Amino acid sequence: MKDLTPQSLVLFALFVLPGLTSMAVYRLLMPVRTMDWAQAILQGLFYSAVNYVLLLPLVVFVHRGGYSEMHPLRYWAAVLLMVLVAPMCWPMMLARAFDSPRLSSRLQLPFPTIWDYVFRRSRPAFVLVRLNDGRFVGGFWGPGSKAGTHPNDGDLFISAAYAVDENGKFLAALPRTAGLHVRKEQYAYVQFFTEPTDAAPAKEGGGHVDVDQEPAPARE
Repeated sequence: MKDLTPQSLVLFALFVLPGLTSMAVYRLLMPVRTMDWAQAILQGLFYSAVNYVLLLPLVVFVHRGGYSEMHPLRYWAAVLLMVLVAPMCWPMMLARAFDSPRLSSRLQLPFPTIWDYVFRRSRPAFVLVRLNDGRFVGGFWGPGSKAGTHPNDGDLFISAAYAVDENGKFLAALPRTAGLHVRKEQYAYVQFFTEPTDAAPAKEGGGHVDVDQEPAPARE
């Protein structure tokens, strides 16, 4: 702790904190592998350097002779932008770029698993889940649906539950459906379908449906 001086804290804030900020924001936006925190400082230093390279014109501009004395508010606003605001914006821009069909078709995107890739890019669809006991459950994957991400991938929350017959055919939305929760240890595989002609998304709100319960009868 004797080496912890105000100067060392300033150096850490300038040369490591921007990179760590970018890494933390990216982890909130995209599924990623578990971080090796022993390497986090080195990675933070690298991404901080990338940040300053991208902001090089601004860095040079605000460090002209006497600028900080003549315009202290502008100077410290620029420092805040370089150290905190910009590092938060870069991962947002990167995550948005990864969602671009044109870019994603040309790059090997850094998703840790195929599961994360599929559910990151999923569109509204009907989802059919075959349980380990041979039963089918299904629902409409739309707004409000969620899938666990690496390293906790596998669990599903489907926003609207549907009745499904023994052959896996969708019938109709369950009464008062508010979603279907399926844990990863309960099913063998998941299939996606475009909307069947004989089913439509539920319009009623209501209670949560869990696969430990028997499906309610479909509405006539």
